[in-house]
Amino acid sequence: MALHYLTFKTQEIPEGRSDIHLELYPDVLEEGDPRFLEGKATLSFFKTQFFIEVGYELSATVQLQCDRSLDLFDHVVETSYKVVFKADASNIADERMAERSFSNYGEEIDLKSDIRDSILLSLPIQPIHPRFKDGEGNLVAFETQQFGASMNPDSEGETIDPRWNKLKELKQSQFARS
Repeated sequence: MALHYLTFKTQEIPEGRSDIHLELYPDVLEEGDPRFLEGKATLSFFKTQFFIEVGYELSATVQLQCDRSLDLFDHVVETSYKVVFKADASNIADERMAERSFSNYGEEIDLKSDIRDSILLSLPIQPIHPRFKDGEGNLVAFETQQFGASMNPDSEGETIDPRWNKLKELKQSQFARS
């Protein structure tokens, strides 16, 4: 499905300031990205005969997988960005603003990649489920758990799992054949 609702014809954008409110659909993020659930965006246009400035604020919910527990959880992204389209733009991207080139006649402005990138850049580097965080968003300490008998041969009084001995025997028998 093409994202025509994030593409605007320059001739149809009114001169001066104008706003538009959009619901964002799941196809904002592509396959392989985190799963996009829902979102809303407010686009603010400012058009003159020399440039078109588009600022947007968006709120989106993305489903992430926790690095600690592998549980899925919903993460809310709130971000804003500004893109200036002008004839002599240098195509420089800043942390909160970008410049893009365009011609005034019949061209379209596509905001899909800017909105997608804004969402992806707002995601945490290490997604951690909220249950592992306190009220201020700091990680809470957790206790590591060990299942089964210890397999460390240096520890006193603990035995090695017999499966390791079988694997060693198998490995030695394969080297003996070679």
